[in-house]
Amino acid sequence: MTVTIEGEPQRVTVQQALLLRLRDEALRGQIWAGKLLQKVVDAIPDSGGEFDHIDLQVGLFRAKALLMLMLEDAEREESNQNPEPTEDDNVE
Repeated sequence: MTVTIEGEPQRVTVQQALLLRLRDEALRGQIWAGKLLQKVVDAIPDSGGEFDHIDLQVGLFRAKALLMLMLEDAEREESNQNPEPTEDDNVE
């Protein structure tokens, strides 16, 4: 997807876009975003061990899973805020 970073359009993955959005929300003072962003960052291991490549893959998998859960929650919340009209809504 394309996002604007420092006034310039840039192509990023959905995961990168979600992380950027979390960062922006956290910087705006949204505590939930800061906590979730910290969980994602904590899921990515530090380097320096014998099994760095394995640890990194596991960490990236965990971070991606957290991001996918966040996306699903956001979609569910959006659908709850904007429910589809029912037949009863069209009755005058």
